[in-house]
Amino acid sequence: VVADEVGNLAQKSAKAAQNTAGLIEETIEAVDKGAKITAETAESLSVVSQKTEKINRIISSISSTSEDEAEGIKQLSNGLEQISTVVQNNTSTAEESAAASEELSGQSELLNRLLDKFQLKSEPYDRTKGK
Repeated sequence: VVADEVGNLAQKSAKAAQNTAGLIEETIEAVDKGAKITAETAESLSVVSQKTEKINRIISSISSTSEDEAEGIKQLSNGLEQISTVVQNNTSTAEESAAASEELSGQSELLNRLLDKFQLKSEPYDRTKGK
């Protein structure tokens, strides 16, 4: 009876050892799989990190370019403002010149009418005779 029990126990121990070996093998496979996944994840994170750095550089470049363009637009706006001021001054000066021209034209017509009233001698003036 004892020998039967020892035999049963030996069988159970052998089966338990086999199960344990199977579990250890499965655990090793799972650890290997986990290590592989971890390596792939690390590689993916590295790629993501590199892409993020590249995106940051591009954004920085765009920001710098936008600032330069904003400064250029500001300078252009100032230039257009100065041109507008000059045009307004020129318009004012042109209006003043037109008014002065009309005044001179009127005075010229008056002078012509006054000159038409004068009778000029047909002989040249002689200083010795006083004529």
